[in-house]
Amino acid sequence: MDRTEALSHVLKRIREDKELTQLVVAGLAKMSAASVGNIETHRKGLRISTFFDLCDALGVRASDVLRQAEDEAAQHRGRSRPQKARTGRPPSKKPAP
Repeated sequence: MDRTEALSHVLKRIREDKELTQLVVAGLAKMSAASVGNIETHRKGLRISTFFDLCDALGVRASDVLRQAEDEAAQHRGRSRPQKARTGRPPSKKPAP
């Protein structure tokens, strides 16, 4: 899973956790419910302005959403975000003793 797909999943999870429908979020973000659905299922790209509109509609900080998406993508790649951020590359595999 790449980071953009993880971002779609995080936005959907936040919406569901807040018990909001796609229609409600779409209204708050001034977009169509179909567009929200397409973003959440990763069928449509997400413009940065739309991302900020969705974050505002969901009442969350964009930086928190991005952090969650990075963490989710890293988990699917088998490493944690803090370790990658510290070295700038994947963790090395140490030979077994």
